Amino acid sequence: MGVQFSRTIKKIFLENDGDASELSSSHLLEGLDIETERLDLRSAGVVNIPPEMMQLNKLTWLQLSQNLIFQIPPEIAELQNLKTLRLFSNNLTEFPPEIGSLSNLSTLDAGKNKLKHLCPEICNCTSLTELNLQWNEITTLPEDIGKLTNLKILNLYINRLTSLPDSVSQLTALETLDLAHNRIANFSTVLSTLENLTTLNLVGNGCDQLPVELSNLKSLKKFDFRCNYLEELPDSLCELPVRIFQARNNRLKSLPNNFGSLKELIDCRLETNCLTTLPDSIGELPNLRILLLYENEISHLPPSLGNVTQLIELDLTDNQLVDLPDELGSFECLESLFLSNNKFSAVPSCISNIPSLLQLDLVNNRLSLLPDDLWQPLERMGKLNFNLNGITEIPLGLFSLKSLVFLELACNQLEELPEQVCELKALSFLNVSHNNIKTFPSSLSEMKELKKLYVSYNDISEFEWPEEYAQMTGLKEFVCVGNKQKFFPPFLFQIPILSYLDLSGNLITDIQPEIKNIEHLATLILTHNQITEIPPEIAELQVLAEIDMSGNKLASIPEEIGTMELLTDLDISNNEIESLPDLKALVNLLQLKVAHNRLEEPPKVDINCWTSTEGNYNARVKRGKYNAEFEVLFKAKLRSVSKRLSRWANEDDSGPKFEFSWAETRGRRPDQQDSVTIVKSIHGQNLHYAGLYDGHGGTVSSEVTSSVLHSIFIDRLNHLTTTECDPDAIVPLFHTSFNILQEEMVKHSVGDGTAANVVFLTKTMIFCANAGDSRTILIRNGGAIPLSVDHKPEDPSERKRIEAANGFVSESKRVGGVLALSRAIGDCDLQPAITCEPDVTVTKITEEDKFIVMACDGLWDVVTNDQVADLLRNVNTPEEATVKLRDVAYVLGSTDNISVIVIDILHK
Repeated sequence: MGVQFSRTIKKIFLENDGDASELSSSHLLEGLDIETERLDLRSAGVVNIPPEMMQLNKLTWLQLSQNLIFQIPPEIAELQNLKTLRLFSNNLTEFPPEIGSLSNLSTLDAGKNKLKHLCPEICNCTSLTELNLQWNEITTLPEDIGKLTNLKILNLYINRLTSLPDSVSQLTALETLDLAHNRIANFSTVLSTLENLTTLNLVGNGCDQLPVELSNLKSLKKFDFRCNYLEELPDSLCELPVRIFQARNNRLKSLPNNFGSLKELIDCRLETNCLTTLPDSIGELPNLRILLLYENEISHLPPSLGNVTQLIELDLTDNQLVDLPDELGSFECLESLFLSNNKFSAVPSCISNIPSLLQLDLVNNRLSLLPDDLWQPLERMGKLNFNLNGITEIPLGLFSLKSLVFLELACNQLEELPEQVCELKALSFLNVSHNNIKTFPSSLSEMKELKKLYVSYNDISEFEWPEEYAQMTGLKEFVCVGNKQKFFPPFLFQIPILSYLDLSGNLITDIQPEIKNIEHLATLILTHNQITEIPPEIAELQVLAEIDMSGNKLASIPEEIGTMELLTDLDISNNEIESLPDLKALVNLLQLKVAHNRLEEPPKVDINCWTSTEGNYNARVKRGKYNAEFEVLFKAKLRSVSKRLSRWANEDDSGPKFEFSWAETRGRRPDQQDSVTIVKSIHGQNLHYAGLYDGHGGTVSSEVTSSVLHSIFIDRLNHLTTTECDPDAIVPLFHTSFNILQEEMVKHSVGDGTAANVVFLTKTMIFCANAGDSRTILIRNGGAIPLSVDHKPEDPSERKRIEAANGFVSESKRVGGVLALSRAIGDCDLQPAITCEPDVTVTKITEEDKFIVMACDGLWDVVTNDQVADLLRNVNTPEEATVKLRDVAYVLGSTDNISVIVIDILHK
């Protein structure tokens, strides 16, 4: 009967549109079982708890989570049999004193409310074993909280505590204590008596030292103090029976010499610290399985580490290592070894003695040669990644790896892919992009398991693809960008299973009608070729969802494209198109990009559509439902911008010219949330604007920002009283423009957000305004000069600002546990922890300047500033530069949207 009662009461609440305050007692009790013991009303829209509910004095379990309750009635005291009360995610600001009468209450969950304090009477609930108060605004705990002597779990994750009352020391039954993301800089000895504590979470409190008395926690199994400011650990800490030890993102310079005393340690995570070496005692950890040390400054490892024979995963990425001790060959169980971003000039020889190895990463080191005799013992090896080195050849011995599934050798100096590659029968992914390979072996046709083949940017302009490649019947993804090939590889027409095809940055002029034979093609990218027409047969590709033909020489597109009902993305920007066919049948189209064509009118379709007329100041005007909301708001601003900047009209024509190009791709994300704006020759002057907007959580902010931010800025520019490009006058315009737009975002309660990276060019100056984690660099004398700084939550100054605004940076380096950048336009729910305020730099143009590179983090996550400069060293045009950078980000494994703008500075 109790279950039936639960369903009935829930039905009444829902039928009343979730407004429980309207329920009368007669409605509530009519036909219901007063003897019920369990009542589940989660997500029922409850606002007020009717006092009549308190007549259910047999209740032992009450679930009211995820409602709108702002007050608990005093009559709660009537529920004397209540053992479990769940109130997670409501609007509670306090508990009534009467809650202290619940003598049988053992579980209380009031997480994610708006509690600022706890009433002292709650300490009378002495049967409590679990108290969850996470994600509130609690500043202090009751002085008598020590009365809760049966408490086993106390969760105070994300509150505003600055200290703990002394009586916490009386909670000797406590097993789990979560104090993460509070403001307890100094932990006193109050915790030292908690002899039954097994889990202690002190993440993100800003503490710079740990009390030695923590060594009294003789039952502690899991200790987490990530995201603090510790420079050292007390020796006494190593006397604990800890099995999981997490200390990422501190300032540790060394570990205690007795670190090996942690005999029960299984999982040790010390990433993002300042460690230069490890103590010899590290080899005394017989049970260690996981050791993560990435982002430190370790230059050598102790040979004793080889004694940790049970190690399964060792991550040494981003250190200063040049070699590994031979003793590491004693690892019996190691499966994953990560050595990327170090200084290895040779593959460590000890690796051949680790037959258990499944994965080896040596990305971005100094390798030029791979050994020939190292690989045969590695029978289980499944993944090798040697991207971003200087490797000149693949040794034949490597082809003995019969279990190899992934082989990545992008961005090296290979001149040949040996015929013996076909011996890798299990190979599923082969990446040899950005090398100097002149031909590919016919034996590739024998690789039946090959699903992904990346061959971009090699020396194969004259290479003719063998017909037998059509025998690669498992091929699903083919990326062949920037190879100056003139023809569509004909073998592809015989691989119907192919689903992803990128032939950007070539010299292709025609697409053959046979493309219709690639029946499973879902993504077709042919940007920056010389294609003049699209064959109507393309409409026969029934699963094709994404077409990118930007940067070609199209004068029109066939009417048949208007029949492709599954098409979601169509980019035909930067062509010579004068008119479009009827596209109303494209009911699934999410994004149509036709910027920089010769259209006189935008397409009349109710979709996210971008249009422009070449040379117009409003280079990309968004049409669609979101633009309609903002069009009225900015009507006056847009009208004022349409006036000519008369004060700049007498500017002479001296100084450099600028050429612009952009390239973007959805990449491995399900949708494209980036937007790009290019405004050339503002009102005929040598003034130019480029904006790159990396959206997150949706597309509203990035699309609206791309539509109007430049208009706001130009409007402010038009009102300047000065006639010169005075930095003191122009820099404030960026701050004003960003804030004007943000105010409108707040008015419309926009929930998603966007990073905003803007460049404004005059004949002598580069102005760069940035809010977020997109980035701009200047290529000068072949080197990279940063023009912006990434705004990341883990940056000390950004973290301090966030915490001052009552925000927090989670252990995953996200603001509020949500956002991986600390400044953005939009994100109204995260303000004021997230600010739109940009940093602005001003750089004088010199004769040594070549390219300005703007890109989202989809590029910067996989390459450095200097690597971008190296990649562009022999590049002459911005078109080639953008396609090359977009491709290198993709082939190096970027998992984000990728957008790049390159501005070529042409000196007279």
